[in-house]
Amino acid sequence: MRDDDATTATDAEQDERAEQARLSRAAREAVRHPADPRIDRQLARMGLAPDADDAAEVRNASTTELQEVRSAIAMADEVAAETTRRIDRLTLAVSLEAVAIVVLAVLLLLR
Repeated sequence: MRDDDATTATDAEQDERAEQARLSRAAREAVRHPADPRIDRQLARMGLAPDADDAAEVRNASTTELQEVRSAIAMADEVAAETTRRIDRLTLAVSLEAVAIVVLAVLLLLR
């Protein structure tokens, strides 16, 4: 009975290694050929990606949609830059006010 248990454990380990090797091959293929719809279908079957139809829709996004996304990103970058400039100005103003308060406090104490 012990020999059967050892054989079963070895078979299970071999099956696990085979599954890992299959997943590794699929992952390498997905990285090498990201535009291949067969890979998307295979990954979808394995539960590692959305359905192949969904992936095809994403890949076939029109240039207009891409341009809209790019312009939205550019606008967000401009807003972030403007916000950073405003924060820098506020930081400078608060720092100057703090220095003025300290100077006035010292002058008041020396009087």
